[in-house]
Amino acid sequence: GCSKLEPLPWRQYLLIALADVEANFLVVKAYQYTDMISVQLLDCFSIPCVMVLSHWVLSSRYDRSHYLGVVLCLGGLCLLIF
Repeated sequence: GCSKLEPLPWRQYLLIALADVEANFLVVKAYQYTDMISVQLLDCFSIPCVMVLSHWVLSSRYDRSHYLGVVLCLGGLCLLIF
């Protein structure tokens, strides 16, 4: 069966939140040093990469609608490139 997950102490939640805020700040800060096409390319490619990594690391499973979303992202990526 499934084992119960114990809640994290509040300090760990604080550290995770701080890391998330800093990561978002650095991404937004990096956007001012690149052009809009590069930002859109990274955004289009991030969803397929996250799906592949989550399948590999977390053994996640996806529906047809998820794969359709990946196809749309990659299609948009191709339209931006060509």
